Amino acid sequence: AVVSTQSTGEDSISSMEYFLTNPQPNLDLSRHVRDTLNFVSVFGLYPNIALSDQHNAEKKPSDFVFHTQRKNFVVLHPNCIFNTLYEDLYPSNNRAEQLLAYSTLLETNKPYLTNVTRIPGLTTALLICKEVS
Repeated sequence: AVVSTQSTGEDSISSMEYFLTNPQPNLDLSRHVRDTLNFVSVFGLYPNIALSDQHNAEKKPSDFVFHTQRKNFVVLHPNCIFNTLYEDLYPSNNRAEQLLAYSTLLETNKPYLTNVTRIPGLTTALLICKEVS
């Protein structure tokens, strides 16, 4: 499989996410290599990281909100894949907290996150923090 580098930034993110989440028949990547590629793509998006609101578990999926460094109470764009796979966004006691990396914060009547990918919270926090105490 070949990932094109001739597309726009947003297309590249979508292509990379598809490439990392769907097995390629002619390409055998270990989980470690896929995780490494995912982290490299996420760090290209840093500081565009969103944290799920603590009250999302009590809300219906269409009302989920997230908080970013620039703006609080943003929602997922209606075309986002997580609008149909919302169970992956619920906070859970048996799963590490998930963060979202996004490419664009689109502001219309509401602020929307676009081109979103899920990332592990603890690992990402440890890799981007300035100090661990």
